[in-house]
Amino acid sequence: MSDHHILDREYYDGLADLAPAPTAEPLAPDSFKRDPLDGLFVENAEPDRTPKKHRLLKYLREEIMPHSFCTGCGGGTVLNCFATAIDEMKIDPKEMVCVTGIGCSSWIPSPYFLCDTLHTTHGRAIAFAHGVKVMKPGMKVIIIAGDGDLAGI
Repeated sequence: MSDHHILDREYYDGLADLAPAPTAEPLAPDSFKRDPLDGLFVENAEPDRTPKKHRLLKYLREEIMPHSFCTGCGGGTVLNCFATAIDEMKIDPKEMVCVTGIGCSSWIPSPYFLCDTLHTTHGRAIAFAHGVKVMKPGMKVIIIAGDGDLAGI
């Protein structure tokens, strides 16, 4: 275990050594008004490095962005991981239903993820998901809920 505390001067000096050198070019006046997702590059981009749309945007409702998750909330990270998993598994969002409760985690698939979503009464997501699977056996049914909505209720 390190003898250094994050408030120690050496900690910050070490971070400063890792920081990239500042550029001589000033920021454009509109740099803080642009969409933060603009300028992301896809893998194997052309040599001219033309900005492309991020590969996961096809799974999201762009008109809802930017998200409304609270500062420090992991909801955005979970949404990113969820979209990445759907992309890697090559699941068509038109063939899936997300079932959620009514807690904060319900904001992960809806309104952000571009698929059908069923918001249910608190603590009943599993029962509703079971009903969806019985009526639509070909659909992929995914439950996204927090511990309060599943374990606590």
